[in-house]
Parts: sequence; C-alpha cells; structure tokens
Amino acid sequence: MWFASQVAKGQLNNTIDERELTKDELGSLLNELVSMQNNVHSLISEVSDSTIQLTAAVEEVSAISAQTALRVQNRQLE
Repeated sequence: MWFASQVAKGQLNNTIDERELTKDELGSLLNELVSMQNNVHSLISEVSDSTIQLTAAVEEVSAISAQTALRVQNRQLE
C-alpha cells in the first residue's frame, strides 16, 4: 500500500525490495505498479524534453519574426 500511496502523490522514484514481489496476486499487482511508475516517469521525462525543444524552436521563430519585422519597417522608411 505504501508504494501505491507514494506513486499517487507523484513520487516516481520509489524502489521496491525484490523480496516483496511475492508469487501471488499482490506480488503481481506490486510488480505492475512498479512498471506503471517507471512508464509514467519515462513519459514525464519525454514530455519535459519535448517542452524544452519546443521552447527553443519558439524562441528561434520569435527572433526570426522580429528580424523580419525590423527589415520590413526599414524598407518602408526608405
């Protein structure tokens, strides 16, 4: 129950003692919870990495847009 509570709270770096993974339904459930935690952690990492890349791309587009606007403004003044 502790493991599930920690995952529910957003703690995704929990470890489990292999001896706790019994051969019954509870052991199977705990094993699946460990898998779920790892998958959610990976997904969050991927989203975070994608967000960083997207932010960089938006900043680049913004800089290009500002340069273009400046060029248009300069041409209008000529």
